[in-house]
Amino acid sequence: MAEVFRHLDPAAITYMSLGSLRFSPELKKVVRVRFPKSSLMDGELVPGPDGKLRYFKPLRVEMYRKLAAWIRRYAPATPLYLCMESADVWQKGPGPCAPLQCRARAAHPRTPHARRSAAPLRCWRRAGVPRRGESPMAATLTPAMLELLRAPNLGYLATLMPDGSPQVTPVWVDTDGTHILVNTAEGRWKARNVRRDPRVALAVTDRSNPYRMLSVRGRVVKITSEGADAHIDQLAKKYLGQDRYPFRQPGEQRLLLQIQPERILAMGLETASA
Repeated sequence: MAEVFRHLDPAAITYMSLGSLRFSPELKKVVRVRFPKSSLMDGELVPGPDGKLRYFKPLRVEMYRKLAAWIRRYAPATPLYLCMESADVWQKGPGPCAPLQCRARAAHPRTPHARRSAAPLRCWRRAGVPRRGESPMAATLTPAMLELLRAPNLGYLATLMPDGSPQVTPVWVDTDGTHILVNTAEGRWKARNVRRDPRVALAVTDRSNPYRMLSVRGRVVKITSEGADAHIDQLAKKYLGQDRYPFRQPGEQRLLLQIQPERILAMGLETASA
């Protein structure tokens, strides 16, 4: 665990998923033939509700308890997610200990006629993931993320068309320190789409190292023309080195979209750019 967190910044982790060995009974013979020296099958394995073999519940509870304790030494604020486990496993294992929040998911039988419940168990939830009917929680942009957004890196903004299909556009990006800012014009699909459905996704990569990246899901919380003309000129200076935006059309009304991040995935942003 110490080695893992030596390479990972806890602030950049959205959540950690914990799970245990779980497999179809047919694979047991395969493992024994291919890996005769493996001790993987020596433990007590029992069939779950889906017919797959897994470790005995008390053993899984103890395993999750120890894993959670190790994780909390290095990342006390990192949310945990128990994969294919019921709520009682969480309660008996790590337990509902703030600030960690978790959504435990029940295992469902996987048969041709089985259906998964559309609603997860109402126990704990991952931080930043709202329940139905709740307002989304804001995700925080770290200094490294702000640096990426303030540099002349292109973003790719996805909005939803009226039929629900995605529409993706390369865009200039900016930030006010809390929100991500995108400048567009009245009548463009971006503006029309977010007025109808404010949910968006945005990806930004470092122009000099594409493996330094930021992926954001959020929603447009404000659409305004105030300051939009001055802002597009600032972006022209940032991306083109020109004092004024050179592609302005006669009668064009610029708009500023203010995006509130709700879920963030980042890679390589705690290291210096190459």
